[in-house]
Order: sequence, then structure tokens, then C-alpha cells
Amino acid sequence: MTRYIYLLSTISLLSLLAPNTIAQEAPHANLSLPEGAIARIGNGRSTEMKYSPETDRLAVASSTGIWLYDTNTYQLINLMTDHKGTINSIDFSPDGNTLVSINVKGNMHLWDARTGHYKHRMADTISNKIIVFHPHGHTIGTAVHRLIMLWDVKDNRLRKRYELAKDDDNVFRIDSLVFSPTESIIAAGIHDGTIDLWDTFTGENIQTLDAHRNSVECMVFNRDGSLLITGGSDTTIRIWNMKTKGQITTLFGDMGSVKCLALSADGGLIAAGCHDGAIHLWETDTHKHWKKLGGDEKVIFDVAFIEDLRTVMSRSWDGSICTWNIFTGEKTRTVDIFHGKFSSFAVSPDGNTIATPSRNTGIFLWDATSGALLKKIHHPSIKSHEDIAFSPDGKTIALAEHTNNVHLLSTDTGELKQTFTEDKKPITAVAYSPDGNTIAVSSHDTTVSLWDTTTGQLKHTLKGHKAQVRRVAFSPDGNTIASGSDDRTVRLWDANTGLEKHVTKPHVDGVKDIAFSPDGKIIASAGNDPKFYQWDVDTGKQQYVFKGTRFDIICLAFSPDGKMLAVSSHAGEIEIRDAKSKKPLQTINAKNKVERLAFTSQGKSLISIDIDGVIYIWKIAVE
Repeated sequence: MTRYIYLLSTISLLSLLAPNTIAQEAPHANLSLPEGAIARIGNGRSTEMKYSPETDRLAVASSTGIWLYDTNTYQLINLMTDHKGTINSIDFSPDGNTLVSINVKGNMHLWDARTGHYKHRMADTISNKIIVFHPHGHTIGTAVHRLIMLWDVKDNRLRKRYELAKDDDNVFRIDSLVFSPTESIIAAGIHDGTIDLWDTFTGENIQTLDAHRNSVECMVFNRDGSLLITGGSDTTIRIWNMKTKGQITTLFGDMGSVKCLALSADGGLIAAGCHDGAIHLWETDTHKHWKKLGGDEKVIFDVAFIEDLRTVMSRSWDGSICTWNIFTGEKTRTVDIFHGKFSSFAVSPDGNTIATPSRNTGIFLWDATSGALLKKIHHPSIKSHEDIAFSPDGKTIALAEHTNNVHLLSTDTGELKQTFTEDKKPITAVAYSPDGNTIAVSSHDTTVSLWDTTTGQLKHTLKGHKAQVRRVAFSPDGNTIASGSDDRTVRLWDANTGLEKHVTKPHVDGVKDIAFSPDGKIIASAGNDPKFYQWDVDTGKQQYVFKGTRFDIICLAFSPDGKMLAVSSHAGEIEIRDAKSKKPLQTINAKNKVERLAFTSQGKSLISIDIDGVIYIWKIAVE
């Protein structure tokens, strides 16, 4: 019996007293908003999660900034947005007072880790993949490709620079980096499976360890620096004696590629987060496999022990953050503070609710005015959500999986009402008919399927496109269906017979978005060029082409009264124009590529989703 088994009776009793849910949503919707935004929904694509040394704060790096949380309440302390571009890596200083970050442009910044307030820019360098503090706090190490750089924290200067004596950046790039806590050694895990040990004072390459069969994904030293523990994409963990530089043992078993490692506070347990979605616990001394946590097909990218002797925290590829009881093996909570990246959104017919599907974590319903979370709907058999649509009465949500299923769920209860299965390639979009009796489903295989929502039967398959169909929409009267495809055309179909009515002239590039005017007479389209087009629905003839925007237009939407047309470009500039004269009425700087737009039913706000899966609610400043 190990020391952990002896602790079981005491600590497992304490675990029963722990809460298994977070009572309230972290109030982050209105922090550091871009100009003109009313609220933010979602945090964006997460890149790294780090706990402070005392585990009282949690920092999550993402495409929108760095989110700093109090782990006692899981309330947001601050959102740090002074960076330009996605944050690649972050780390806490050993005393927990400072947070360092580096973004895709190579800008290094220092932050007050207790308040989230900005300190200063430390340096500008190339885009580094990894940043770590030295255990003594005086040095910061960064790594990218074959290059390691050491920076002096006090003087904000580059102190040393090491380069791997290997030629191919793809094979020999650095995938992990860690300082020894006791010696002047920095270890670099290489993509070819080796580990380079460098002397941080002399710059000498001390030794190269022939470690894993391929990429060394993660590494951690124990507290006295006597052991180096490494994890690889070869699905093994290896433990090294740092005095002899020899391998002690290899840990292997029912594990996927090892993506992250952590040691318990006393060094007795190793936690390994794996590609198969499981966390494996190993005893450091006996090398025995102790327990497996989870395994729900979400890749674990970060793992950390909390200093309560019973809890492990993890971050998955979808941005979800979970806590686990190491004795019972149970997931004790999913911390609903980080909603990650959304794939799409839909606005309810009454304009009061925004629905967002999140991969593997369910459907979130949000207040369309404040951005507050109203409800979460989850069905355990539904995964990989791609698109979403409300029924005309708002009582049902159509949820399209990326694979080949469309599910109808009750908005109130989350009950699964109906499932349609497409015998073809992955689904791209879904739309409800105005009477709610038909679902249109577009896919990669160039077709659009029409399903009867009452009987569940396939009514028609619309064939004619030569490439994948990206968008599908019903006209307001329900008699016409429009589809936009990568074959550069918009096709108009008879919704009752499934017959093709018209094909538009080809766009310059594939059609990215389409929208009917509220009166149903016009279909507007965006084709990934600096123009947007308007077509007559009755004839299919080009009615208007607007030229002169600075960037390629990729999405558009009409206001409910038809008086405004919103268009957005690759550069993240949203223009609201007069639908008749095309005169610009308002310009919104979304600061990121916008992939979908929709007005609320009252026309007083505009909803957007950007390339990082963040949704913004914008105020319409047009009288």
C-alpha cells in the first residue's frame, strides 16, 4: 500500500464535501470589449493554461488575450488584451507575482499576476512557441524551431542564445522546454525524440539524451532536480536520473500520445494528459500505474495538481476546464468559466436569445442583449457540432454534426426529438423553412437535402453544384431555397419540387455567404473578393454588384426591415450600409476576420462570430 492509499480514507471523505458545480458564470462578457461592442460570448481558441505556484490563480492564454481567474471562486480577475494577436505561451514567476507572455508576433510582456495589470513590454523577438520562467525567477527561456533564447528579467535583455546543431526545422524543432530547479541546466525536448541538455552559464551542450521514438511533447523536473520526467508522442513516459543522465524506467500502457505532465506537490504522483482524452496517474517511486481519469475523446493539452492532495485540473482541446478527484477517479466539476471556440450561432425568432454549439460540450443559450448565459443543453450522444438553427416558433433547435447527422432538440428541455442521417460527406450548414416543416442540409458532397421535420423522411435531394455547398437559406415565403457553393455559383431551387430554377453567373471565388432580403425579392452573396452581389430571385439575373471595398468580403446580412445591409471582410471590418443606396452608415472594427453576421429581430444590434469562434454583440448606431 502506498502513501496515497493511506490518505484515501481521510481525503476521500473531504472530497464528498466539495461542491461539484460552479454556482455562477464568471462575469467576463463586458471586459475589455472592442469599441462599439455590447457584449462578448466565448473566450476564443485557448493555447495554454497555467496555475500560479500557490494555485490560487489560473491563467488561460487565448486568441482574445489572457484570462486571469481566482481559483477560490472561479471569478474573473482580469482579461489582459494589450497583446496584438494570439498568445502562444505564458508562465508564472516562482513567487507568483508576475506573469510573462509571448504572442505570435514575438512580443514579450510582463503582467502583475495578482491584478492582471500591465507592467511593461519586455522584448520584441521572433514568434516563440514556448516561454518559461527559471525557478529562481531571474531568467526567462523561450524556444522556437531550433533556437533557445535566455532573457534577463531585470535588464530586459537577451543574455544567451543556443541553436540546435541540426538542419531540418520540421524534424528537429523544439517542442518542450524546462529549467532544472537546482542546476544551471535547461532541457529542450526535440521533435525527433531526443532531449538536449544545455548549461545556462557557459552555453555548452552538455549531453543529448536518446529519449523517445518521436516528439518529446512535455517535460518536468522534480523539486530537487534529481529526476527529469518526459512524455512523448510515442505514448510513453520516461524517467531520467539527472546525476548519471541515464534513463531509470519507461512507463507505458493504455495511453495515447502524452501531451502534458505534472507532478504532485510532494512529487509522489505523475499526472499525464493524453491525446485520447484520459489523464493517467503514475507513482513516481514505484513506477506503478495508479489510476486513469476520464477518456472522453477530448485531447488533454494541460494538466495541473491543486495543492489540496486530491484534485487534478485539466484543459481539453475544446477549451473546457475540468477538475478530477484523484481517489475516486470522478470528474468533480466542469468549470464553466472558459467557453472556448464556438463553431457558429443562431438568433431566436424573437431576437432575445443566441444559441451557440460548442464542440463536445453542448449548446449554450445566451441573452442577446447582455450576453449572459441563460441555459446549457447537452445530449451525451451528440458531438462535433458544426451548425445550428432555430425553428420559426423558437421551440426547437436544429443541430448539425460535422459528420452526417442533424438533430432536433427541445429548446426548453434539451429532449432529442428527431435525428436525420445524411449518407454522404460532412455537413456544412442547416436551415429551417419559415413554416418549420422542412430542414435544408448542405454538405461537402455538392448536394442539399430537404427533410420533413414531422415524418423524418427525405423529401428531395438538390443536385447541380460542382463543389461543396457552404451556405443554404430559405426565402421568407418558403418557396425558394438558395445555396452558395465553392463552384462559385448561387443556385435557386423550388422548395416544393426540388427543381433548379436559376444559376447565377460565377463569382471570382467560391461563394462564402448568402442572404435573402426580407421581402424575398433579392438574394445577396459574398464571394471572397472585394465585391458583394445582388441577384433577382425571380429571374436569377444580376441586379447589382458593389465594388470598392478594401478587402475581400466573406459574409453579409440584411436587417429585419430590409433598410440595412451589413457586410464584413477578411480584415475584420464590418460595414453597415443603406440597402438601397449602398451608402455607408456605420463602420465597426471587429479586429479579426468575421465569418458570420446576423441582425437581431428588432434590428437594434448586430451579432458576429470571428475566425477564433468569439461572438460579439454590436450596437447599431444608425437612426
